[in-house]
Amino acid sequence: MLGLRILSSVIIIPPVIAAIWYGGYSYMALIVLVGGTMGWELARLATARDDLVVALSVFCMASTPVVVEFIGVIHGFIWIMIGVIGFVVLTRSHVQSASERIGFALICALGHLALLSLVWLRFGDARGAGVIFYVVLVIAATDIGGYFAGKGIGGPKLAPRISPNKTWAGLIGGMVLAGVAGFGFVEVLTLAGGWHPDEKATAFLIATIILSVVLAPVAQLGDLLESWVKRKRGAKDSGNLIPGHGGILDRVDGYLTAVPLVALITLMDKGGPFAWP
Repeated sequence: MLGLRILSSVIIIPPVIAAIWYGGYSYMALIVLVGGTMGWELARLATARDDLVVALSVFCMASTPVVVEFIGVIHGFIWIMIGVIGFVVLTRSHVQSASERIGFALICALGHLALLSLVWLRFGDARGAGVIFYVVLVIAATDIGGYFAGKGIGGPKLAPRISPNKTWAGLIGGMVLAGVAGFGFVEVLTLAGGWHPDEKATAFLIATIILSVVLAPVAQLGDLLESWVKRKRGAKDSGNLIPGHGGILDRVDGYLTAVPLVALITLMDKGGPFAWP
């Protein structure tokens, strides 16, 4: 299984990196594709068999990046509210439990917010691929650190009723490797000459490491939310699009909570330390 996961990653990662780096329509196409697939998987998790319901779910999620980029962030928030309410209404006959409806609404809302944030961070005030690469690197480090620490150390379960394979050791391992990834990212930026932190270098480095460590458990919350919904729906994976990984939601669940937080910090700081070239 690990070999298949690595092979899938080797195939997927290069075009994703290229799309983030070049931006423009290639990046928009990537985010639209991710959004549309998330919409499809959410509808399938809700056991919606009506083609119209599935199509509307796909359309609404896929169109969020387009609305944000070409109409504006405010209209994007309005579109998100329409999308979440619409999804809950369309799937009400398939999802009977109130708690499950709340879970689906949260994933749907966070999915839309993550898509909005990914577009704004790349093309908005942050204006650069650096912040996107940073988030991708930290979440990947969280997953890798959590996987190997959890497998190698084991110990007490993090949330046995939701995700039996996750352990506290895995969470700590993910936080440690996320901090290392944040440190490495700043060092690479500095050495490459792409960003010059001048006299604020130490403060920036420490802040980045702290944020990276914090993003690890925040991303874990997204993972646990998706795992809870899957367990309630009796599904092992959100889909089977990526061999060894499951579906798109299984790969981006950490982004659902982490990316909106990074966008919020960036917004509050008016681009601040995250306005990388």
